[in-house]
Amino acid sequence: MKTNNLKRRIIWVFLLLGLFFGLYFSINFLAWRAKIDYWIGGSALSENSARDGITLEILKIGLTEPIVIPQSGSDLLESLKNGVVLHPELSRPQEEGTSLIFGHSSDFFWRKGNAKTAFALLSELESNDKISIIYQNKGQNYEVRSIEKLFSWEFDIREYQDNDLILMTCWPIGTNLKRLIIIANKNTPPVGVF
Repeated sequence: MKTNNLKRRIIWVFLLLGLFFGLYFSINFLAWRAKIDYWIGGSALSENSARDGITLEILKIGLTEPIVIPQSGSDLLESLKNGVVLHPELSRPQEEGTSLIFGHSSDFFWRKGNAKTAFALLSELESNDKISIIYQNKGQNYEVRSIEKLFSWEFDIREYQDNDLILMTCWPIGTNLKRLIIIANKNTPPVGVF
């Protein structure tokens, strides 16, 4: 009798785990598709083409996304629907100081927006990888210096004031458990469009 109860419990555990993972992967389908495409083919080109304005480009992961600059901090979440977001209260890429750009690594498929998986492949970056920001037909190049994974309450922008660019997204995909933080520094003066 105890053996039958144990078998039933094991079956229920596997059914619940299957249901959980099935829901998780179906909700985060777009982000996982980008990851799998990258692993198989080495690149997952962004579906978002950059429009006029500022553009973030990371060739290693095939990312080209418009950078949205909201009018105030209260517009940040709404702005994420249209691209990655430059925090309006920090420096612009062409200025001295630290710029913070953040975007979604995944989002629910039923929510509106063109940039729901913009940073899905950000975790593939490594030290010395190249990042470019294109603004007014000029490119500013950056080089990844370090990568950190922190809980959201551990992140304090004041600790990163000696850096030129910080890219941030939620990690792992499908959660907001931690923040993946890419720290990059300018490595050359601005150049013409590549």
